[in-house]
Amino acid sequence: MHTAVKIAPAYRNPVIHVRDASKVTGVISNLLSDENRKIDYLKQQDERYANLRQKYINSREEETFVSIGAARQKQLQGEFDNTHISKPLRTGLTIIEDQPLEELVPLY
Repeated sequence: MHTAVKIAPAYRNPVIHVRDASKVTGVISNLLSDENRKIDYLKQQDERYANLRQKYINSREEETFVSIGAARQKQLQGEFDNTHISKPLRTGLTIIEDQPLEELVPLY
């Protein structure tokens, strides 16, 4: 989405986002192929990115925002002065040596 919305419109050369490195060879093959195949591939990418941009724009239109005053009225009203926070038994780094792995596995 970021590539379609932010990067591709700001860059005049082809921009292709590849999520999985194993797919890169297919993209490179299309870009290095004969001119007609390359043009068709780039048109498909442009259409795909245009659809993603429109989807992004539509999703932004559905968002509603409240004013800063309304947000401040809805802020969390926590009572932190009455909360008791226990002091830890130890602070800093604790090194546990010779811990059997069998005891830790069930905790995972």
